[in-house]
Amino acid sequence: MKEILKENLEAGVIQLPESTGIVAFFGDGKMLMCAMTSDISAYLSIYFSDDIEDKNIGELLEQCDKIGYWETNRIFSALLGYKALEQKYNPPFNRIIRYYDDYQYLGFNFMKVPFIKVESTTIHDYFYLGPFRNRYFLHDVIDASADYFKTPACPGESFPCELLDAGKCAGYCIQNQEQLSEDIIQYFLLPRLDNLEAVNNEIETFLDGFLFTKAEAVKHQKKLLTKFYHRVAFLTVTKHLNVKYEYEGKIIEIANGLLKRIDGRILDRVKQEYQPNEIFAIDKSELDERWVIYNEVSSKIPEQLLECYETTRQQLSEYLLNKE
Repeated sequence: MKEILKENLEAGVIQLPESTGIVAFFGDGKMLMCAMTSDISAYLSIYFSDDIEDKNIGELLEQCDKIGYWETNRIFSALLGYKALEQKYNPPFNRIIRYYDDYQYLGFNFMKVPFIKVESTTIHDYFYLGPFRNRYFLHDVIDASADYFKTPACPGESFPCELLDAGKCAGYCIQNQEQLSEDIIQYFLLPRLDNLEAVNNEIETFLDGFLFTKAEAVKHQKKLLTKFYHRVAFLTVTKHLNVKYEYEGKIIEIANGLLKRIDGRILDRVKQEYQPNEIFAIDKSELDERWVIYNEVSSKIPEQLLECYETTRQQLSEYLLNKE
């Protein structure tokens, strides 16, 4: 571990690495908080910026007298190290600073307006997908999907709305409700990249007409939807990932998408209970760990994902059948 005095970080005289790793805050000889990060320099710059308003972060920095960090070659290695430190030292601010509270879910109602809504919790009568780190990203996805696929983008509970008059909606509120479930599944819950053929065709049309600015704008929409589809693929399989394998000399056991054992050491867990409308939803506090594990498994043993996908697909079919 490399150590830095807090005052040196505050003075900005330290050059930090822009690599993946683990960061820990210490005060009075005790570990106050630890975290994994894909960029040590960027991570610490957030804590030592001039516009910190979170009182819990302020309290952490007040108690902190030094920072330590470990560089790792991969984010999965950082995750393993971070979980080991958290298990051993139980740093108090890991429970107090809840950076994930602002994460958001997409909620779907298959029966009434609004059919799609951005939600901060999963406590209402929606079918939930998420969480996602940025609410603006979700609003952009809803708008982009509506533009290209005429999926719902209801601005409120009143209907029909101006989107129908503008030809930007398929009119699910007054007709086509039998089509609603199929379209939500196709474009939001089990999307495929071939959905983007219409987007690709529009890009080609603009390029053929030398309309490069418009083509770039549509490329941005394609990138947005592709990123969303990737996140949905992750949410589709993460709860069903169960695998044991060797990583850098350690035996790693993953159960239900989370780390269960590292070299035989069982990790403490608060078991989450999920409702039928949360098939595609996970607890906000688990998102980052699950995301790192998903990318590790998909890069090393992608065949593990196929069975998980089919399990979730079957669960979705049963949920919709029971809702009818």
